[in-house]
Amino acid sequence: MRRVFQIGILCCLVIAFWEIHSVLHALATVLVSVKPIRQKAVSTTHVSTINNKTVDNNSTHSTISKDVFYNNTAKDKQVAILNVTKNNVTATTILENRVIEKSNLNTTIDNVSVKKLNSSVKKTTLVNVTPKSIGSGLETDTNPNQPSGKRYLFPLHCDNNGPNVQYGVFRMGIAFAMYYNRTVVENTFGGHWTSAQAGAEVVTRRRFVNETFDLPKIQKLVDVATVEEYQRECNGVIDNVLMHPFIKKPSLDEYSAIYSRKRGCLQTRYGVKMPFQIPQTREEADALMSNPPDTRCLGIFGPGLDTKWEFPGQDKYLRTVDQHLQNPPNIMKMAKDVGQRVCDGDPYMALHWRNRSGETCGHAAWGWKCADIPKVVAVNLTAESAAIDIHELMKKRNISCIYVALPSFSGSILKILKDANIARVKSLVDITTDEYPDIMKISHDGYLISRLEQEICSRSKVFMATLFSSWSRFAYRLRDSLGLETQILHNFVRWKAPGVSLKRK
Repeated sequence: MRRVFQIGILCCLVIAFWEIHSVLHALATVLVSVKPIRQKAVSTTHVSTINNKTVDNNSTHSTISKDVFYNNTAKDKQVAILNVTKNNVTATTILENRVIEKSNLNTTIDNVSVKKLNSSVKKTTLVNVTPKSIGSGLETDTNPNQPSGKRYLFPLHCDNNGPNVQYGVFRMGIAFAMYYNRTVVENTFGGHWTSAQAGAEVVTRRRFVNETFDLPKIQKLVDVATVEEYQRECNGVIDNVLMHPFIKKPSLDEYSAIYSRKRGCLQTRYGVKMPFQIPQTREEADALMSNPPDTRCLGIFGPGLDTKWEFPGQDKYLRTVDQHLQNPPNIMKMAKDVGQRVCDGDPYMALHWRNRSGETCGHAAWGWKCADIPKVVAVNLTAESAAIDIHELMKKRNISCIYVALPSFSGSILKILKDANIARVKSLVDITTDEYPDIMKISHDGYLISRLEQEICSRSKVFMATLFSSWSRFAYRLRDSLGLETQILHNFVRWKAPGVSLKRK
């Protein structure tokens, strides 16, 4: 009996031991299975392609090139915001049609200095960003939920003038922002009707700053904010608008009507609310411009166009702005290529041929007819005289090649120049060929082609400008700051047929 009892106890111990062994085995299995999962999470490769660069955080010590964090183009209003830490790279998306660049913070990964994009976003899924449409080129705020404390100046202009008039307003806005020590709000720019006449695609969309100018150069002078940032920071409201109705302007009533019309256009274009407050006396306007209201959200009405008040030292400010208001790098590269090849590397003269004496004929595609044929004939007679004068100047300057920028309906000037024995006459048709593949890519875009031809003219040895043309004015401003020769066609030509003016207006 006693032995039976001992055998029973032994059996119980064996069963208990087996149960403990099973539990321990199960626990060990779990622990073993967890380890590979954690290793897998660490070693998983995440690759994001941005601007043809690859970000790979496959290992603990990621290697990232210095230029991987530059402008990334948005697709379907999404952009990648990269958040750099010491041992990892993460990214997420935000809903903004913007190209991102953040360069004020630096970090080091394995002794490689990179430009850090500081973001408050915590999500860690990397996304691919495929270039599709360009944005403004301006960076988003570090924390969009917190007021930035910036003080804004919004240049306000909206009418049917061409893009170069719009550039002029933004140029003045930059100068005023520098003078008032404020952040300038970007403007968007429209195209020009003459682009469509060249067979170019009619582009109605607004163009951003970085499609038009070298944005980083502007940002060396003044902070630039997006319209979206202004809307968010200022709740879409412009508290006060600087203006001066009493300098080279019509009556106060007419000025009020102009402001009322453009105010409606601006509120639609930029989604902002503007006050209707107009100074009633010159003294009131002087005080407004000299000592602006101490508000974060300030506008200025058509600086240089609708508001012609000048601040102390304005010319010096504008000269500095002109030196920084340059074309984007891709346009500069194409213009340099043209300069080195179109005239076989020889110095060239550039001519901007634009006058309104017979320009209504250019609107024929829109159903406009040439209403004054005698004046068109007179323009051609004047052009023949001008061609002789231009050729004489070219010989004096030892130049044998001329590049002509012109609307498509003014093509007769090319034959006239050749008939004046100018050996090499070049124009857009000579650079929109397979020899210039980069230019061919934009040949359908009249807006960018116009920017390119301006740059070509600004690089010429001598530039023949059209009087009162904002297009010519932008081409020769940089030339003037560099001391390059510019002649005004209207003043240069010795003879003009009666009723003909070699100027835009």
